[in-house]
Amino acid sequence: MLASKGLSAEDLADGKPTKVDFQFSTPGGQAIETRAYVTGRATVDVGETSVTPVALAPLPVFDRYPDGALMAAWIGGTFFLAVLLAYASHLKRRLIRREALA
Repeated sequence: MLASKGLSAEDLADGKPTKVDFQFSTPGGQAIETRAYVTGRATVDVGETSVTPVALAPLPVFDRYPDGALMAAWIGGTFFLAVLLAYASHLKRRLIRREALA
């Protein structure tokens, strides 16, 4: 049972429909069934029931590395920067050698 609410005859209007609200939460993925139990000798008519979500829970992430794309971008960027700096160092050495020979 997800939720229950006890009512008495004093809580209901005589012969008129009465709206009853109460909140509950589920872990999701479950069917919802509403029931009305009456104790005593009263006659109760239960009308339409509806369930309105107030807030939706986030879906579970089944990925072992949810930030895998970001990690790959960092690794790729670091590798690119290392190659760029190595090439710049190589060019600097070649330029120094040319100046020394000239």
